[in-house]
Order: sequence, then structure tokens, then C-alpha cells
Amino acid sequence: MARIIRILSGTAAEWTFANPLLEEYEIAYESNTGLFKEGAPPSRWKDLGYATRVSNTTNRKIIGPLSTEALMLASPAVLGDICIRLDLGGQAYVLIKDDATAIGSWEIQTVFMGNVPANQAEGGSSTIPITLAQGGIPVGIASSGSIGNNGALTGHTSLVVTYPNIYLYFPTGAIFTASLAGFYYCVMSSVTAGTIYNNTYTPGYGLPQIPASPTAFVTTGPGAYTGTATALDLISVPVPAGVMGANGVLDIEHNWAVNNAAGAKPAIVSYATIAAYTVALASQAGIRARTVIRNQGKENRQAVYATSGELLGGPTYLAANSAALGNVVLNGQKVAADWILVVSTAITLKSAK
Repeated sequence: MARIIRILSGTAAEWTFANPLLEEYEIAYESNTGLFKEGAPPSRWKDLGYATRVSNTTNRKIIGPLSTEALMLASPAVLGDICIRLDLGGQAYVLIKDDATAIGSWEIQTVFMGNVPANQAEGGSSTIPITLAQGGIPVGIASSGSIGNNGALTGHTSLVVTYPNIYLYFPTGAIFTASLAGFYYCVMSSVTAGTIYNNTYTPGYGLPQIPASPTAFVTTGPGAYTGTATALDLISVPVPAGVMGANGVLDIEHNWAVNNAAGAKPAIVSYATIAAYTVALASQAGIRARTVIRNQGKENRQAVYATSGELLGGPTYLAANSAALGNVVLNGQKVAADWILVVSTAITLKSAK
């Protein structure tokens, strides 16, 4: 059965000094030894033994982070080992059968990474803010423009700056005949032109990453295309069921950029499909915003505080069911000639019962 695992990292000395009370399914990883201890309340770190494998008394180990399934299946793992997968947004696999070369022997887990907590009073908990997602690679919806051979983009409505790494959404057939709609990695050479690569990003599977070796298109460009004018999810980050607790907090920093034009460009932040923040951007370069969603003693009742720039609005209220899986989604829309970007985002969670 898949569980939610939280891995906290620190040196053996840091763990000895902090001596926290680890919750169930929390792992205290010693970064300088590779060993770890598993939470077993009410025992504190010093009272716990190092984790041992199911089949013998050898200490278990954490493998990775690894970037592909092939690397995981080729790793020298034995029963009980944990493998962290970067390509799956930091999710982990636990080896539950003896054959480490078979994907069916690995059970996927949801994992959160953090650092060793500060020293706590007796009876305290190691609950600390968890970074669900944090990144600064812009992702957005391209304006109308023209695409020539091999992904050569020209005629894009002027961006705020020349982005060296960016993911832009292009409609079906825009890059070449029958090319799929989606978010494609681009390297801009100016604020209106750049090169599109055959590397894509899908919201809901981590944040966009810079490809190690961008895959060039070898295609014939169709020329002019019309930018997408429908609303699209730009960022989507899952919040596992029940992890917030009755008094938990989601803290969402989201920074947007748009072209300075009169047409409204709605930017929406939602949790579990319920809108928590909405702003219509138009004649401005963008906005720096923060949305805080706080459970109010129940898992299905939240107060929302939102800031735009330095202005704090009064609370609004949601009835999202945080006991079930729900995504934090950043959604944008604009007219064909305009563009809209999420420039950066940071989503953190602090659970509280």
C-alpha cells in the first residue's frame, strides 16, 4: 500500500544535536553516512535504531536521486531499499520483492524532502514546512507568431526580457504539420524570436526543467500560427490526501508576467478545483502575489488570504476537501495576440493535526 514518506536530511551530528521526535513514515537521513532511521512515536531520534532490511540485519539505504527508471532497475538494491526519482518530481520507490531489475518489484510512494529540524522541547514534533514545488523557469502561453524550419520562432509579441530558458504553449500544427499542442522548451534570442525544441513539459508531473541536451526539431515550419486563447493550466502540483491535517497551511507564491495590452488576462490559483485567487491582468508588466490557504480546524474548511504586490485583501473562504487528493493549479488565459507567463512559483505546506 502506497504511503506518504517524508525524508529529512542532515549530518549525524546535526541529528544528534536536534534529537527530534519523528512522526510515523518520517525518515531521518544521515547525509554523511547514508544511513537512516524511521519514525516510531513516541521515540526520539537518539532512541531509535538504524533501519534494517526485511531479509537480514544489514542497514537499509536510500538510492539516488536517480533520473530514469532504467537507472533504478540497474541499481544494486536489495529488499527494503528506497530509491528517489527526480524524473517523477521526487517520488520514491521501495523495493518490496527480491528482483530489483523488475519494475513490478518496486512500490511507488509519495515523498517530501526537507532538512533536519531545529532542536525541539520534549513532546515536540518534527513537523516543518514541506516544499511541494519551487522553480523559476517561466512557463506560459505563446502569442501569435510565425514558426519556420527547425522550430525557428519569429514575430512573437514582445516579451519583457529575453528568456534563455522558457516553456511556451503552442497549438496543434504550429511547429510543423500535425505537431501536437503542448508546452515546448524554447531558447529566446530576443524578446520576439527564438528556437523551439522538441522537449515538452506537462503540468501535474513536477515543475519544468532545463533539458540536459535539448532535442532539435528537423522539420518544415508551417509559417504563421494563431496563439491559443483558451484557459490553460500552467502549473499543477498535487497535495496528497490528508497531509494538511485539520489546521495545516498551504503557502503559494506565484509571480506572473504579461504583455502590456488592454485585453484582460485572467490569472487564477485554485486548490482541489476551487478558485482561491483570481486577478485580471491587463496594462501592466505582471504581478507578484501570494496566496495562503489555511484549514480552520476541519479538513474541508479553509480561510484564504491573498496578497498582490504589498496589498493584503480580506479573507475569503473555501470548502475544499483536503482529506482527499487535490492539486494546486495556476491557470492562465489571454487573447491570441497576447502572452501570459508564470515566471516563478514556490508552494510549501505545513501540516498540523
